[in-house]
Amino acid sequence: MLLILNAILIGSVMDICIKLTGDALATWQLLFLRWFVNIIVLLPFALHVGWRTLAWHNPRVHFMRVVLVGLGSYMLFYSLAHLPLAMTISLFFTEPLFMLPLAALLLKEKISPLNWLAALAGFAGVLLIARPADAMSWESAAVPFLALLGALGFATCQVMTKGYGKHETTFSLIFWLSVLTALFTAPMAYSEWKPMTPQLWLLIFAIAGSGCLYNYLWISALRVGSMASIANLSYLNLPLAYLFGWLIFDEIPDLMTVVGSLVILASVIFIGRHNIRQARKAKLVESAAQAVAGTVAAKAEPC
Repeated sequence: MLLILNAILIGSVMDICIKLTGDALATWQLLFLRWFVNIIVLLPFALHVGWRTLAWHNPRVHFMRVVLVGLGSYMLFYSLAHLPLAMTISLFFTEPLFMLPLAALLLKEKISPLNWLAALAGFAGVLLIARPADAMSWESAAVPFLALLGALGFATCQVMTKGYGKHETTFSLIFWLSVLTALFTAPMAYSEWKPMTPQLWLLIFAIAGSGCLYNYLWISALRVGSMASIANLSYLNLPLAYLFGWLIFDEIPDLMTVVGSLVILASVIFIGRHNIRQARKAKLVESAAQAVAGTVAAKAEPC
């Protein structure tokens, strides 16, 4: 619980720092600096664990991740700069909803009808937040949907990593993602580079450091905690986004944004808990089958 709570707080700090730099830096420049500094932070650990840990077993996983995470991160950073903090976090909360159709399409997983209904309800919440019919300009209508595309990119990365990245170490995936994304974004960052001040460099190091620490705490929590506890605590992201948006950026959401956020949150909670119950049932069935098989085998053995 402590690992997850700290991860959520540190992730919120990272989002706040990204939003604070959004007006001062171009998005590609911010994206490049975030991953370049990430390399500097991770390099001592890479030297410590050795290059065998960083070896590639499936190169297409690394290149696939850099494209999906690079574009997803760009849309996250752009959305944080142009949308209220709580609205951006709410829209990126749709990542688990996108994972359902992607898992069915790419991994051929069976999705229950209740999960499909919850996902549709979640996307209805997105429409309440975005309200494209009420948008006064093309940009105001497009930015929320750019956030959705970012969530789709992250969801696709998660599903593809699950399906094809089983033989890659966690550190290898994180380290090479930083290296390749920095190379991928360098040309665009150079073309729109803006001068850096000491305050901006401090924010960039805070973004990279909090991002590394967030990943470490999250992965550590996955190794020692139950998925039910992790899922329940992860929902604190949304109320924290509303709190920090109000305290730091003086953002007060309207009623429809709050209702849409609650609909998305309820959908994600339902899907998470439904999947946990299904996993527990499957585990119980498997344990019972193993017990029956052991009993049959024991009876079949000669005395």
